[in-house]
Amino acid sequence: MKNHFVFSGVDVTDIAKEYATPLYVMSYEILVERIRLLKKVFTEAYDHTRILYASKAFLTIGMVEIIKSEGLGMDVVSGGELYTGLKGGMDPENIFFHGNNKSPEELEFALEHRVGTIVVDNLNELSHLKELAAARGMRQKILLRLSPGLKAINTHAYIVTGQRDTKFGFQIDEILFEKTIPGILENPHLSLEGFHFHIGSQLFDGQSYIKAFEVIMKLIKELKETYDYLPGVLNLGGGFGIPYDDKTEPLDLEKLFKEIMKVISDEFEAIQAPRPQIIIEPGRWIAGPAGITLYTLGAIKTIKNTRTYVAVDGGMADNIRPALYKAEYAADVANKMGQEKSQVYTIAGRACESGDILIWDVLLPRVESGDLLVVYHTGAYNYAMANNYNRFPMPPVVLVREGKSQLMVKGQTYEDLVSRDLPL
Repeated sequence: MKNHFVFSGVDVTDIAKEYATPLYVMSYEILVERIRLLKKVFTEAYDHTRILYASKAFLTIGMVEIIKSEGLGMDVVSGGELYTGLKGGMDPENIFFHGNNKSPEELEFALEHRVGTIVVDNLNELSHLKELAAARGMRQKILLRLSPGLKAINTHAYIVTGQRDTKFGFQIDEILFEKTIPGILENPHLSLEGFHFHIGSQLFDGQSYIKAFEVIMKLIKELKETYDYLPGVLNLGGGFGIPYDDKTEPLDLEKLFKEIMKVISDEFEAIQAPRPQIIIEPGRWIAGPAGITLYTLGAIKTIKNTRTYVAVDGGMADNIRPALYKAEYAADVANKMGQEKSQVYTIAGRACESGDILIWDVLLPRVESGDLLVVYHTGAYNYAMANNYNRFPMPPVVLVREGKSQLMVKGQTYEDLVSRDLPL
């Protein structure tokens, strides 16, 4: 219908009626388009490269089926993500298992299912893994996660991970001091394939990656001289930024990879060593722009000379990022797309928290209770971080494709909320 927002050929007002709101909506076409663009500028442009989907951004069995069909592997950070990957049919050889505090049970589960690579984060995990692999009489491929000691700039403190003061990974000086590397190289049950580092999220240029790589390269040179060891794999992590508004320039991936890959190739050529396989782990970049969230507008409260609040039927239970990171989003009124935007509103969530504000000061057409709000770029970390605060049921996830829709995830019911409760 005229003046209605259409997403992958679907009038969103129709699916809001069919499935109710709040509602997560993912576009198959956008997901596949972004995956194929990544392949074009990375794996098809450079030999000996690989893409893993960062599952924490958005993961369902259906999403596993999509990334598998497009030839991507996946990284997982928990037993639950690993289980989902296996249920979705992902070859365990194509799964990389991350996490800063994997339990012995999770490690046992990974070994039982022959997960391809485990990214070891610390000495405690390394000790557990040695024992478990030895007990099974198997040889497990591993990467060591390293902290380059650098702080990514222009991103929120909570999504910076590569600085020295971090819960993630080995400090580079420690793995030599603690004799970690020789201990692994001598162990018949572990195969050190290489290294992993991830410096943060929402990065928009290659300089942070290059600076981190240069730190790692110093270690590689020392390992080559001391132990005659060269990594076969170097995993750069993810963190590729996406714009959440029209003021931010999109990331030029082709330029980014040209800068990074040239530096890496030059450095390995300088030490007369073959360039290792280079792996990247995009998650948000793939899933973020492929998703929207739909809300129905409810109460409208105008405070004279101050602000007009418009409440929606969701909030921090289905999108905690504004409260957690001060994340910003763009939005429109999905049933009034052609109307002039003439008034500023603050979009408030319905949770019993003053901090439950989804969007501050957004320019929209004059709204009414019952209008449908569409919030853009919510495909990553919205469904993934959804919760039952205030005992709100989690919304369903719908996939739209070529003008049709289907459920990816059923919405929760009130009965679901109490299904695991036990009476006293």
